[in-house]
Amino acid sequence: MKIIFRHLLILVLVSTAWSHSPDHFYKLMEPIHASGTGAPGVTGSSLTGAYAFKTNDYEYIEGESYDPNNGPYEFWSMNFGATQSLRKFTLGVNGSGWFDHFDGYSWTSFYNGFGDYVDSDVSNAGINNLVGTSIIYATESDLGRVASGDPDFSTGICSVAIGGSLRTGSFILNPAALTFNGVAYEPGQLALVTSIDGADFQTHRKVVLLCDLRQIGEYTDRQPDYDTGQDGLGNQTPVYGAYNQTDWTDTFYPLVTGHMILDTIPEASSAIYFNYGRQAVWAPDSSAIYFAGFTVNPSYNENDPCDFKYYNGIWKFDFADNELKWIKREYTRENRMYYCEMATVHTSLRDFTDGAENGVQILFASETENVGGISCIVDNNQVNPTLYSVLDANVYAAAIEKDVSLIDIKNIVVDPNGNIYFYNTGNAIYVKPASGYLYRGSYALYKYDTAGRLYSVSNRGHHMNFHFSNGVSESGSTGAMGAFQHYTNLFGKEMITFRSTPLRVPCGLKIFESLDFNHDNEVDIVDLRIFRDQRLNNDRWLDPIYSDDPNYSSHPDLMPGIFDANSNYINCDISGNIMYRCVLIDDDTGLPVPDELVGTLPPGNYSIEKNKLYFQEKAVTDADAQLLYQFIPAGDANLDGNVNLIDYAAFAANYTVSNFIKGDFSGDGNIDIEDLALLSSSWLNSYNLYDFARLAKNYNTSIPAGDIKDFSQGDFDFDGDVDSADLRLLTSFWLK
Repeated sequence: MKIIFRHLLILVLVSTAWSHSPDHFYKLMEPIHASGTGAPGVTGSSLTGAYAFKTNDYEYIEGESYDPNNGPYEFWSMNFGATQSLRKFTLGVNGSGWFDHFDGYSWTSFYNGFGDYVDSDVSNAGINNLVGTSIIYATESDLGRVASGDPDFSTGICSVAIGGSLRTGSFILNPAALTFNGVAYEPGQLALVTSIDGADFQTHRKVVLLCDLRQIGEYTDRQPDYDTGQDGLGNQTPVYGAYNQTDWTDTFYPLVTGHMILDTIPEASSAIYFNYGRQAVWAPDSSAIYFAGFTVNPSYNENDPCDFKYYNGIWKFDFADNELKWIKREYTRENRMYYCEMATVHTSLRDFTDGAENGVQILFASETENVGGISCIVDNNQVNPTLYSVLDANVYAAAIEKDVSLIDIKNIVVDPNGNIYFYNTGNAIYVKPASGYLYRGSYALYKYDTAGRLYSVSNRGHHMNFHFSNGVSESGSTGAMGAFQHYTNLFGKEMITFRSTPLRVPCGLKIFESLDFNHDNEVDIVDLRIFRDQRLNNDRWLDPIYSDDPNYSSHPDLMPGIFDANSNYINCDISGNIMYRCVLIDDDTGLPVPDELVGTLPPGNYSIEKNKLYFQEKAVTDADAQLLYQFIPAGDANLDGNVNLIDYAAFAANYTVSNFIKGDFSGDGNIDIEDLALLSSSWLNSYNLYDFARLAKNYNTSIPAGDIKDFSQGDFDFDGDVDSADLRLLTSFWLK
């Protein structure tokens, strides 16, 4: 049986215990290809700040040899740290060796690969062992000149007096053709680069740059082509810039500077630091770019009620007008600052305005009016346009069983179909006893599809196991993900890619069809039985932290540890709220306080202990079942998309409450007005007493000892019993 659900794709795991990384996660480069010194076999101390993959729309077929000249073959990474550089990793190139690179000032030799890459067939090498060669496109000195250059790059002037370095936050290729400053660019030819730091001089800070992917020091016959490049070492004369040679003045262009941002703020009176650490986003047609951030007013006077401490919001650079605009303006940071990776989607693809407007919608989080949710505005060339809700914070929080205060969305990306992916880092929160609770954020990636369904495609358990299996300790393996991008076809797989700070490389996770829990590319009753088993295990597992059983370490129902967990246990956490244990310790006794008592304790001395060896015991709960019901009705026993007498017969044949035959339709042990209401308002609307009596007569009211009924037999809530709870689920969907 194969069931296809429209719109939603979901990542899944093979149904085995993990002894290695989850097999839908991939390292897409080795560290030597993403950062480093250029020395053979040496990984530098720099970190991957941003990356991009150029796919050329080639459809890779699993098992066939990879053609490096026609496929997803160019991986770019831009790094910051002690050895900042821009590197290009080309797949399918066999061999190793040295190459000479002229950076415009001197020739330097760099190592460009490994000798153990033995073939260029990706299907043989595997995605986790990609074959290829990396070269440096811009060296540490090149990027230093970009940072310390005058904002007018055509002059070629840079100086050590200006100082600074590039600390990149994004490197995203243009999705559509673009003409800017008289130069035409094809899709994927121009990278949008954001810089967190930059020049030491505030007026010279480069917040957003463009990079046209030419290798510095190489021959060029493209524009722009200046001969004015200077070395920045104190000698302010052109010493190496030349025509037909790519210099830092040619390949980079400072699109937005700190001074330009200052000029957009009418109230600002002095230079301000722009707090920006997230990647910007292109308009779908590459006509503009958008970025979010906030600035601090250094001359703020707290005694002046008309003065503002913060300038917050969204900025747009319009290529047609060649102008920077402050389009969403806020003057507060009291709730959440604008500090997120945004996304864009046109109303013609997915409309959040309900037909009120037409144009590019800018999706962002941390909006004051929808704290913790996702909002959007339409780019209509107005200041502070109408605000629309994309995902209500309270609805989202309720779906994943979290307090709204634990929601902190930092990354949003939209696929070509209009499905939204977003990453919730969450905030660790601990409220002292007598007033609160013990919670943590989810650190999960969610999909909000075009049908309005919300679902976790990866969770903290996945991320911890992926990082830990790649050599990152449990103390640094969570939450360190950013710069999310979507690729429809990367090695024949739909992927969400991300930057892993601990691994220092771009990584990817494959997106699978919804509910395909056993990773066999088919959604059937087997997947739902897997979910049922994990739901039952969740309630049966013995908590090793709070257990009073002296033999709990050998108990057959001992909760699995984080790094030896059954894959289905983690994968079935489709609410994405799994996390490592945070235990409240009574400092006087040294003993853990049971979760159910945390909110009732008298004032005292308590501390929090983070146990990263175990997950919370409630990982697959009713919240996960409710999200599953978005795709199948609770009473659809045979998974045909309808709830009818066939499903009712499956339920009735396994019902355990004998009084049901006598009229106890609510299953509460009494035959009363509630049962009459159920009978008259639901069943008799479409079925008559003759049909009902015929079904009731054939009820099997006994269950053999030890027999666990499954979804196809009427166990719709996955608790191992067919009972009144399943009846309520069935009747709630019957007439829909």
